[in-house]
Parts: sequence; structure tokens; C-alpha cells
Amino acid sequence: MTFRIASIALVTLSALGLASCGKPTPICDNQVIRQATSPDGAMKAVLFRRSCGGPTGFSSQVSVFAASEAVIGKGNALIADTDGGHAVAAEWGGPDVTLEWTAPRALTVTFAYLSRVIVHESPVRGVDVTYQSARE
Repeated sequence: MTFRIASIALVTLSALGLASCGKPTPICDNQVIRQATSPDGAMKAVLFRRSCGGPTGFSSQVSVFAASEAVIGKGNALIADTDGGHAVAAEWGGPDVTLEWTAPRALTVTFAYLSRVIVHESPVRGVDVTYQSARE
């Protein structure tokens, strides 16, 4: 009986030990490239470079939020990369992206031709976002 209790305890401790050795959550870094404020000044769109280390490289990301908020986390509107070099990389490593407000709640996001678009959301925070690829 004592042997069985000891065996169960050893298996449980081993399982807990293995569970705690999983991959750590990557530490990501955001670097603001440019931002554009809506015509009424209430909202802003921010293009930023995001890197989470490792072989993934840099991505270009866009978030839309209230003008008083700061960039945090991943992009809530656009996430794009160069698709392994198929798209031209901007100086920060991700594909170039332009931001143009066409109305207080309408934004056009143009990304480099051949970019791999991972996320493209609309609407975002009440803003209708239109996406287009720039031809070379």
C-alpha cells in the first residue's frame, strides 16, 4: 500500500514538473512606425512593427483605437508579413503599410503587394476599414 501511494505521488509530481517546463510565452516588442488621426480627432490608426523573437521575423500591424489610447498587444485591424520575402520589406522589416482616413469613421489601409495578410478586420472599434494591395 505504501509503495502504491509513493508511486502515485511520484507520477503526480513528474506530471506537474513536465507541465511547468512548457514553452514560455514569447516577449513581444512593438515599435510605432507611424500613426494617423481621424478627421474629428477622436480615433487613431497606428502602424507598428511587432517582433516576438525567434525565426518569425517582423510583421507590420495596424491597430485602431481612441486617440487617447496607447499601442498594446497585437494589431486589432491588420497583421501582415513579407511572406518569406515575396513582398518588399520596408526599413523596419515588415511590409510597408499606409493609413488614410477618408471620413471620421472610415479608414483605408494599403499594404505592400504580395504581403501575406494574416488578419484583416472590419469594422474595428466602430471604424469601417477598407484594405487594398499596392501594385509595384
